[in-house]
Amino acid sequence: MTDGTMTGRPSLEAGLALHRAGRLREAAATYGQVLKADNRNPDALHLLGLVMHQLGDNRQAESLIGVAIALKPGAPHFRNNFGMVLRALGQSERAVVFFREAARLNPGYADAYANLGGLLPWQKQEDVARRALHRALVLEPAHDDAWGSLGALERVAANLDRGLTAHRRALTIRPTLAIRLLNLGSTLVEAERYDEARGYLVRAALLDPGMAEPWNDLGYRLLVRLQVDAADRSFRHAVEIRPAYGSAWAGRAEAAFASGDADLAARNSARAVEADPGNPQLRFRAGIHRL
Repeated sequence: MTDGTMTGRPSLEAGLALHRAGRLREAAATYGQVLKADNRNPDALHLLGLVMHQLGDNRQAESLIGVAIALKPGAPHFRNNFGMVLRALGQSERAVVFFREAARLNPGYADAYANLGGLLPWQKQEDVARRALHRALVLEPAHDDAWGSLGALERVAANLDRGLTAHRRALTIRPTLAIRLLNLGSTLVEAERYDEARGYLVRAALLDPGMAEPWNDLGYRLLVRLQVDAADRSFRHAVEIRPAYGSAWAGRAEAAFASGDADLAARNSARAVEADPGNPQLRFRAGIHRL
């Protein structure tokens, strides 16, 4: 196909070049021009939908990629990316169906297995999810998302040593990604390896100042060391970043309780329950503080 940048005519290649360079709105405009010439071009529909997903317009992405799939039903990457859009829309069950279909259409598609394993309900389908993630890693050993999801799954399953191993592997692949540092640091806190956790959590907070979780985990690390004032400062910073953060309000409640201020502990516990009403542990601690 002729390069649209040379002839002045829009082309998928020109759009892809912009897309890969991160110039998403320009790429979207180019894909749109391709569709003006051929509104049933499935590749242009899919790529425009993918750009919309990356720009946060998942409703538009759903519509565009849905049409692309109808026009080209045998394309596994269309279905995988449609699953990612559905996941972003909170439609997890539908997303799982499309990740499965992508893997069925291309049994060597590591991304589809990684997405499937990361989204399956782990408490009900732990073994199925683990097999999907292992399959992704056999196909692509440096798949950091698969390692990250495997680490999270093993943590939920209380296999903390396995979780730490997986999170370390994910971090070696993407050493400057804040979420990878956070996941490792948080799992180390849960394993009560507080000294080791601190460095990862601090680095995560520095890399992504808009992330509240590192401050929350640092607060609990300080709390177990009875550094109550420092812990409360860390929890306070977490709720400044995310006001409706139940765990951080619970941390502030525990810090107030440790300081002997039962009234403040009860108020902060109430804020924790308000932020996360479905968490039974927060309700239990709120009851203790009210007593």
